[in-house]
Amino acid sequence: MNRMRRLLTRRPWITVLIVVVLAAGLAGRVWWFADRNANATAAASGPIQSAGRRLSGTIKKNISTTGTLTPADQEPVNFAATGTVTAVDVSVGQTGTRRPGR
Repeated sequence: MNRMRRLLTRRPWITVLIVVVLAAGLAGRVWWFADRNANATAAASGPIQSAGRRLSGTIKKNISTTGTLTPADQEPVNFAATGTVTAVDVSVGQTGTRRPGR
């Protein structure tokens, strides 16, 4: 202990260096805990609620492009009669199902 005391009193720059390192470590730890706590509080608070008017409905976006569409899977089809398709009875967003036996 006396050797350490003698070293610190003979060379004051060592004392200053130790104090600076300890202060920087303490400041870094305080900053880390404060930042971690702020992030946890923000995540725990959940979605932000607005006191204003709520809007509801469907968002639609029309886009246009040019090019060739290539199907991911292509199956050959055979019909008993010839003809032209004039309508397809589906709605936007409707999913299709396979009929049994087909």
